[in-house]
Amino acid sequence: MKSTIFLAATLILLGSSAAPLVAQEESVEQRLAETTAKIDANRQAGKISVKQSTNLHSEAKILSNKIEETKSKNQGLLSEGDKVKFGNKVKALDVKVASTANPKRTSDEKSLATIRKAIMKQKGFSTEAQNVKLSFEDGVLVLDGSVKNEKEKEDLINVAKNAGASQVNSKLSVVQ
Repeated sequence: MKSTIFLAATLILLGSSAAPLVAQEESVEQRLAETTAKIDANRQAGKISVKQSTNLHSEAKILSNKIEETKSKNQGLLSEGDKVKFGNKVKALDVKVASTANPKRTSDEKSLATIRKAIMKQKGFSTEAQNVKLSFEDGVLVLDGSVKNEKEKEDLINVAKNAGASQVNSKLSVVQ
């Protein structure tokens, strides 16, 4: 109890700027620990192989070593830039773990990116048409948003089909 009060008093005396530094540093390392736990959980659930788990753990260990090396060079602290850099690397590793465990999701994401690129390359589409929401529901591409006319609606559906969508559910509305 006394140590908790002492710690709280110390943080108050140091000022509010000291607390976020500690919390942010812990959050990068905590997020890395959470990502490592996800690797183990996915391995135990049979979603990833032993080899995939080993490779992902190796990447996590390398990242952990880089964080510790950077901290040792900077008196045990990470700069704001390092926090952002390592935070992004942890996030990228977390995405890699998720995509390894759920390869269908990655396939859907790639398909959505391909379809979005095809829409953006199409000349003559309104800004609204270029910004329609794209998603997959049970393997069916869903187009949701507004377009300027019926022709644009039909053209958008055709571009999506030509870009690889086998089925399209249109929730598009015409706004004039």
